[in-house]
Amino acid sequence: CRTPKAVRLIGVAFGFLAIAYSWYELATYDSSDPGDAVRYLFFSGFGVLILLAEFRFGSLLEWFALLKTASGLGAFYLFVGLCAVGRGGIFGWIVFAAAAFVSIFYFIMAANCRKMYYDENDVELDGDDIKWH
Repeated sequence: CRTPKAVRLIGVAFGFLAIAYSWYELATYDSSDPGDAVRYLFFSGFGVLILLAEFRFGSLLEWFALLKTASGLGAFYLFVGLCAVGRGGIFGWIVFAAAAFVSIFYFIMAANCRKMYYDENDVELDGDDIKWH
């Protein structure tokens, strides 16, 4: 199963939106709690992970194998969206809406496909039979 390019473009836009949201929150940061700044930096990292997943950087995603499956990526989008809405503000709700849209698509895709893409190590050719690991 291949992810349609339109959904991947929306995913890439969401990754950039998550990064922009975290940088916006850092720029307007006025809390006395330094933990808030750390949360915004983590959120920026989540956006980078989404970009890596959508651009299919398989070697970098070996550490985050969850992002190589449709259900894992859908759950991660939902997690990032819920983190954004938890911070409050209209921008957080916009990020959540974008995450929910992409997340629903990936969950539907997970019901129909085993994986979004395969590594060379996932497939073993044995004569005419293909064995999945």
